[in-house]
Amino acid sequence: MNRRRAIEELRQRIRQLEAESGSLLRQLGEHLSYQPPESFEATPLGGTHARVNELRERLPESRQQVKRILQSAARSEELEKGIRSVRVQLAGLEEEGERICEEIGRCAFEAYRSTRPHEAEYERIFGPLLEQEQELAALEAEMEKAQSGSKSGNFFRIFKESGRSLYVKGLMSLKKKTVARNYREAGHRFCESELVKGITDPELKATLAPYTKNRQKVDALGSEMDTLRSRQEALWKELKELGAERAHQRRVREIENRIERIEEELEDAFGSMGRAYRAKPIKSFAEDPEVKKLLREVSRVEKSAEQHRRQIARIEAAIQLDGVEKQRAAMEDRVERLEREIEHRKSEIRSLSERIEEARKQARRLEELRGSEGTLFKVTERQPGGGDEEQG
Repeated sequence: MNRRRAIEELRQRIRQLEAESGSLLRQLGEHLSYQPPESFEATPLGGTHARVNELRERLPESRQQVKRILQSAARSEELEKGIRSVRVQLAGLEEEGERICEEIGRCAFEAYRSTRPHEAEYERIFGPLLEQEQELAALEAEMEKAQSGSKSGNFFRIFKESGRSLYVKGLMSLKKKTVARNYREAGHRFCESELVKGITDPELKATLAPYTKNRQKVDALGSEMDTLRSRQEALWKELKELGAERAHQRRVREIENRIERIEEELEDAFGSMGRAYRAKPIKSFAEDPEVKKLLREVSRVEKSAEQHRRQIARIEAAIQLDGVEKQRAAMEDRVERLEREIEHRKSEIRSLSERIEEARKQARRLEELRGSEGTLFKVTERQPGGGDEEQG
């Protein structure tokens, strides 16, 4: 296990040395790539050198695109925040302007109703309010009449007047809901008319002052909004030219991926230049200090890697030798066991041979005793006065 661990450590070190050697060769190729193109004319490195310069020129352009997209997107977001802020302020000013116009409308209408000037402009602005008041007065009178009629009379009359009262009440409610809107519209028309120039009423003048300030603020914010939108449109146009008008993050990722590919191609080209130069050096760079230093470093690293490989070969030979020795010892032990087994079998054969011989001798004696196989079951008797007679 220690030997195998040592081999793995040596292999890891070799991988590190090979990576270091590749890095040194890329450094050598990068150093050579900055040399004048004419130095590589009529050499195998000419095409690689031209390719490196082409890739190197594409990098700044791509990086500048990413920078422009990110800056434009950031400015666009800032402008959008500014536009939202101005929009909120405008909404607040418009709401305040509505309140101011309503107040001016009420105040100007009261002044108009008390003085009743005969200018047509007054009639155009405040005439609808007079009609509205007359309609409300008529509805109030009809309401009082319906309510008084619903208190006396027969059942059908009371029922009819109660229904009429509810109907008139609904109409009055609708009319009153439009009062504030009509006052706002009248106030706005009044402020925008030429009538304000002839106002002498101090109270009305004081009421008009907030409207002027509000309009100034609205105009200033409107101008600011126009400026912000103009800038935003310019940024959108720039993003569109960069192909990032819809999703700038995706476009940035695409360009960054392209940059990574260019950088990888550059690294490969540097490595190719370094390896090609080392295989076939160019005389004009033979005395270049940086080239000489890098080549020495590459030789040193490769020599260390080769030493580690030889050490691995030695350790692997030792491991194999241990295996061979174990196999030899196992085979010798097997031979010894087989030889002992053979001796035992020989002894067993000799014993069996002796027993076989004894069995043969005994078989012969028994055969003599048995006699003929055909007469084995016949009995032989001796007769008086004569020879023997066999009987069954």
